Amino acid sequence: MKLALNQISPNPINEAIYSTTEIEDLEWSLKTHGQLEPIVLTKDHTLISGHRRFYAIKRLGWKECDVRIQDPKNVIVSLIE
Repeated sequence: MKLALNQISPNPINEAIYSTTEIEDLEWSLKTHGQLEPIVLTKDHTLISGHRRFYAIKRLGWKECDVRIQDPKNVIVSLIE
């Protein structure tokens, strides 16, 4: 399923767990091959998995991306795993 980027919220807990890394290689891959894996969101469109992809897609100026919705029992565990 596709969703507009402006409907997706990064998870603030992700910033505390992981540092933002250089994403130029990921941007190149997205431009060259397209989005091969959807980002994973909660029902309220908060990111669980795919933060780097999300930021790379935004930097490329895309308006939407492929997403998959999950309903995890524990969002923090899902972020880590």
